[in-house]
Amino acid sequence: MKRLLFLLFLLFSPAIAFDCSTSLVGVMEHAEGVYDGLIANLTVFTRPGSGRVWVDTMPLTKVETQVSARLAKEVSCELLGFDCSTFDFFYVIRSDFPLVGGPSAGAPMAICTLASLLNLTIDPLVAMTGTINPDGSVGPVGAIDSKASVLGDFNLFIVPEGSFFNSSVVDSVEVSSITDAFGYYTGYKFIESNVSSASVVNGDYTYLMSLMSSNLISDATYDLNGSLASSFLNVSRDFFDNSSFYSSASYAVQSLIYSFFESNTFLLNDSSLVSSFIDGVSSDIDSFRDSLFSGVVINHLYDLEGLAVTFDRVSEASSLVVDARSFLNDSLSDALFSACFAKVRLITAVEWSNVIDYFSDSRTIDFDVNHIKPLVLSRLELARDSIAYSKVIVDPSLLFSAEEHLDNAISAYLSGDYFYSLFESLKARAEANLLMEVRGFTNVSGRISFKRESALRSVSDSMSKGYVPLLSLSFLEYSKAFSEEPYQELVFLSYAKEFSSLGYSLNEYFNYAPAVGVSSYELVRFDYSSFVSTVFIFIVGFVLGLVAVLAFFP
Repeated sequence: MKRLLFLLFLLFSPAIAFDCSTSLVGVMEHAEGVYDGLIANLTVFTRPGSGRVWVDTMPLTKVETQVSARLAKEVSCELLGFDCSTFDFFYVIRSDFPLVGGPSAGAPMAICTLASLLNLTIDPLVAMTGTINPDGSVGPVGAIDSKASVLGDFNLFIVPEGSFFNSSVVDSVEVSSITDAFGYYTGYKFIESNVSSASVVNGDYTYLMSLMSSNLISDATYDLNGSLASSFLNVSRDFFDNSSFYSSASYAVQSLIYSFFESNTFLLNDSSLVSSFIDGVSSDIDSFRDSLFSGVVINHLYDLEGLAVTFDRVSEASSLVVDARSFLNDSLSDALFSACFAKVRLITAVEWSNVIDYFSDSRTIDFDVNHIKPLVLSRLELARDSIAYSKVIVDPSLLFSAEEHLDNAISAYLSGDYFYSLFESLKARAEANLLMEVRGFTNVSGRISFKRESALRSVSDSMSKGYVPLLSLSFLEYSKAFSEEPYQELVFLSYAKEFSSLGYSLNEYFNYAPAVGVSSYELVRFDYSSFVSTVFIFIVGFVLGLVAVLAFFP
């Protein structure tokens, strides 16, 4: 997560956030397919509250404007590392003419939100058009020629990267992210340190994943049956030799599934035998789940995330058993395959449960799954919001996978399966956000570098708080296995980002914080446009900082 220097944090605390105003450039349709550019005014301000977003437009605009405001707030707070749950955000738009509704005000909304939170003045002669995406990227918009035509009095027009238009009225510049645009508006620049995959891979993670993949390879070798299983096992060994341990484990899992299936094809001659096989797998799952609830001891930071992944795998195995039984009347082959998949998923659950035994600390806490109920509900609502946002700006039919995860999350929550609900909610939100982020891109592979960097920073931020995001690191590594499938690579990078705070959030809810303080990474600074402004801000910051410190003493 991006942070500010402590001095600037005192100076720019949202507790003293001010109003920010800027121009919005939009269009008005005066004939079918014919648009005229027009300028509206946007004012953004915050007040003490509970994290709500209020939108006031005159004339009225479409729901896309509300979606853009919510995204602008979320992206800005995440970018700055601010806890915005104690503030309400107000977005006021005024225009003399009816605007055509659309998400193109999202980027300038985010700029003004950042400026308001940081108490910075923005250049009134800079205008911008572009959507704001959940990862902070700026998305494409239309009618840019019409918008540019009314900006003769402006010095600069900021447009999304890859925009094509002709205008001699105003100078223009293309940007790919909201941080790039922020510099043109304010003269301040976000300075980011380089974060590489190697810098976030932790020794504990490497040890755990190598042990897990080694165990799964041994299982797959012992039970090997069939050419397809053998092919998967060879790939698994190659990944292991290259220290890609989670990828290795994933291919070993596939090898095991096909080996078990081949070894049990003789059951396909009798549906009752397949049914008995399914019942046996189901019984094993139930027994393991019961043992988890009765014998869990939490005595290390990694334990809760390891336990969460374990429960997720158990729930997924149970879901596969349900699928297997549903196939009994239509396809014994599908029923058997699903049962074999469930059997292997249980094996992975056992492997993840071993995380609880690998490390220990002097502190022990009682485990009660009901403690995370508020966390699960909040993540479920975030997933629901992201899907609702996406439906406004992308083809709703593309959201079938995200909606399936959300349905699973709701069902699991209602049945008390909170860990599974949590994981499905995180996946639903990741996939819905990704669809917004790649909207308008004919070649999504161009987003991979940006997305990987975003995921790496989220992982790095979690580690700066003293937590090793085990599953997030696993997704980050596994994404590389899809170099020939760019969208699937983006999906796993999105999972890596979304799951990066899982361990941290779980430990917060159980009040199991790091035993020792961990220094935070300094990922963002601001460059000042002149020496004079630097000195002035330093003096003001010093005074405010002194006042803030003295306020803690009677």
